[in-house]
Amino acid sequence: MLDEALAQLAWCALAIARTDVITDEQAAILLPIVMAAGASDDRPPLTGGDSDQPASGQRNGRRSTGARAITALARHPSCLTTDTREAIRCLSADPSRAARDEVAANFLALFKTDQDFMWELIHQWEAREQDPTVLGHIVYALHRLPTSMAHKTVPVTITIFNRTTDDEEGRRIREGCIHTWVGLALLANDVASRAMLNQLIASPAAHAHDLQQAIVALEGYLPSKKPGVTTGAFGLLLQIITSVVGARRTQTTLAGTPRTVACTRRRAPPWRRWPFRSAGSRVRCRPRSSTCPP
Repeated sequence: MLDEALAQLAWCALAIARTDVITDEQAAILLPIVMAAGASDDRPPLTGGDSDQPASGQRNGRRSTGARAITALARHPSCLTTDTREAIRCLSADPSRAARDEVAANFLALFKTDQDFMWELIHQWEAREQDPTVLGHIVYALHRLPTSMAHKTVPVTITIFNRTTDDEEGRRIREGCIHTWVGLALLANDVASRAMLNQLIASPAAHAHDLQQAIVALEGYLPSKKPGVTTGAFGLLLQIITSVVGARRTQTTLAGTPRTVACTRRRAPPWRRWPFRSAGSRVRCRPRSSTCPP
């Protein structure tokens, strides 16, 4: 009953946190509620019968709701106290994946109140986080940051990309990194982003799916109203196509038989839809803005 009651109070606090202004008096009322909802629970699990799983589920649900509420409250300066920072820091490394997931999905609330603390959390996830869902939230959030932060954003995406495997779970994370590099290379002329794209283009056979996603990302920049961006997008697209065609010709020459050549022309895997917006049946990020904050 206590877990359920705290979860309901945390939901109420979350709804209030989404308002534009919270007074110091309101913050003083809300903070103890969300701190209690998101606090770790040292009580031993209930034993006997079928009560174990429901009790565990209620506690995880209460903590994930508390994590979401306390992170949302952090967008208000009056709510971002030392205790709030410590609670978010603990929840970001919580054993419960649901709690970490909520913090990772909402940590951009710190963008306007405490960017140093925001980057502290990002670097913590960059170095230690293993869950693909949590990493997906982080990469997608990095894509939304202004281009002026490219010098901070790109090294994080490179680290995450290099330690993420190209499998079913890891592909959505790699896709997010590639969309970020394409946007920063075109809008901010970021050298590190362009270097990573060149690295992928140089090995088309090893990065077939990655280059596929780079082409999808370029689609949003081809009709740009800025001539320089459109020219850069077409140039990068030509570079990718030239590399892929050259690799295909080399493969065809080495294959030797029509049957082998036909095998190289298999259909590409289906386009993924999470976490990016779709255009028809293909996935793409919303094109970056060089001025708008998240």
